[in-house]
Amino acid sequence: KYEKLKPRMKAGMKRLKKDCNMRSIASASGDKIKVLRKGKKLWVEPHSSKWVKVFRKSGEAYVSGSCF
Repeated sequence: KYEKLKPRMKAGMKRLKKDCNMRSIASASGDKIKVLRKGKKLWVEPHSSKWVKVFRKSGEAYVSGSCF
């Protein structure tokens, strides 16, 4: 069975649909920076088919695209 690919998310403000981990790299094995709570709004930019880049005062981080 083939997995249906989602189109890449467009850059902009997005609201989290569930609690998610913010990570240092675009991988589930990346260091967890913090837990972001459902409803939080973030500026996101596409990074890959599964991850988006988010921005913080101290630099970039990554969140799974499935959180939005």
